[in-house]
Amino acid sequence: MMEGKMGKCEKCASETWSVVERLGTLETWRCESCGQEETVHVFDPANEPQLPVNLEPVCRIVGRWISRPSTQQMSEIQASFPALRNVPISTLLHKAIAQSDIELGRFTESEMRNLRPLLHRLGLTATETPIAVKPHDYHRMA
Repeated sequence: MMEGKMGKCEKCASETWSVVERLGTLETWRCESCGQEETVHVFDPANEPQLPVNLEPVCRIVGRWISRPSTQQMSEIQASFPALRNVPISTLLHKAIAQSDIELGRFTESEMRNLRPLLHRLGLTATETPIAVKPHDYHRMA
């Protein structure tokens, strides 16, 4: 068993813990004073998963309306892009009038093939900026 510091035990306030089990990136720690167990996710940069060599490129997509959008167009873009779901319609309208950039999110090349016709139909131009993807970023996107 490995001893370590994991912070204070919520049950007895002890700071002495031992690892009692390891399952991949999960570790179960036991408080040496009261026996309370906690399972935690452990990040080990030395054991980061390897990305497949054929991983699709990912781009950061920024849109801009080329004309004032209708309420229907603004509602449709909110429904189509998760990054905009909580953005008030008034904010989208202000960005459209000001011809400001609208952050749409990160998408793979195949996702963009499907989104380009939608963006065109909604009257948006899109700037696609390739981004370097690290393993932990890719899993967060999924």
